[in-house]
Amino acid sequence: MTAPRLRPAIHTDLPRIHEVPHGTAENRLTGYVWALFVIDEAQGRGHGTALLDAAMERLREAGYRQAFLSTGRGTNAEKFYRFKGWQPMGVNMNEETMFRLWL
Repeated sequence: MTAPRLRPAIHTDLPRIHEVPHGTAENRLTGYVWALFVIDEAQGRGHGTALLDAAMERLREAGYRQAFLSTGRGTNAEKFYRFKGWQPMGVNMNEETMFRLWL
């Protein structure tokens, strides 16, 4: 498997930035995973794990101590994050499960 491709947000991402939940202002202790997707046909082959592991390593290297993300309740993604050790913290205003992972 090739290394996952990660990139910083760019100007063309700005029209979608409003989708980031309120209250996730950047600080040097908390990182936020905004989006991580694997197409259906590629699921179950380790791609999601590789992407998530690479993203968490980047956050650790940047000095973050915890990471947050949200995902739909009852989804395969929710099961995936639980399996990977993310702890549910409650439900946000969009009825998504909020997760935290200590880095």
